[in-house]
Amino acid sequence: MSTALVTDLTIFVLALLVGIEVIGKVPATLHTPLMSAANSIHGIVIVGALLIGLTRGSDRRGRGRGRRRCRRLRGRDLRGGKP
Repeated sequence: MSTALVTDLTIFVLALLVGIEVIGKVPATLHTPLMSAANSIHGIVIVGALLIGLTRGSDRRGRGRGRRRCRRLRGRDLRGGKP
């Protein structure tokens, strides 16, 4: 095993143990508000990822790569040959 793999596994195991310890110390009364906040943060992250994905895939005229591919394939029949 390489040194980088051992280092990565060590960090992963330590993060796992710290996470279990921190989550175990959260009282039951705080569980629901913390989960609510975590869910809202995940929602914001997903919306941001979708917006970035939609704007990255478009060219200057606002058309995505998918439309150009469809236009290229429009002249072919279903078997992939010329009409």
